[in-house]
Amino acid sequence: MPPIGPMPPIGPTPRANTSCSSQASLSADAESQDAPAPCEVPHSRYHEVAMGQGQAEVAVNLLRECARNGEWLCLKNVHLAVSWLPSLEKEVYTLQKHEGFRLFLTSETHAKFPKTLLELSLK
Repeated sequence: MPPIGPMPPIGPTPRANTSCSSQASLSADAESQDAPAPCEVPHSRYHEVAMGQGQAEVAVNLLRECARNGEWLCLKNVHLAVSWLPSLEKEVYTLQKHEGFRLFLTSETHAKFPKTLLELSLK
C-alpha cells in the first residue's frame, strides 16, 4: 500500500518539484543543479485540496484520479473534516493504486482523528 502520511502543521508541506531525497540517497550528479532530485514530482502530477465545508466530494474524486494515474495528492487541514476521515480510510482501502501514487495528509492534533488511519501511515 502506498504511503499515507499525516504530517504536523509545522515544517514543509509536500509541493510540486519537491525532492523526496530522504527516501533515496542522492548521487553527486543528482545534487547538481542540472539534474532533477530523486522522486521529484512535476506540477502536473501534484494536487492539493484544502479541506473544509463541501470539499469531501472534490477530495474523493481527486483521490480516485490520482490513485489511478500515479499522481500525488495532499489533503490539507483534514482536522476540519474529522467526521469524514473514516470514509477516506475506506476509500483508500478499496482503491486500485498505481505504484507512483502518494497521499499526504496535513492535520492539527485532534482527539477524534482515527487511530487506524494513523497506523496505516508512514511516519
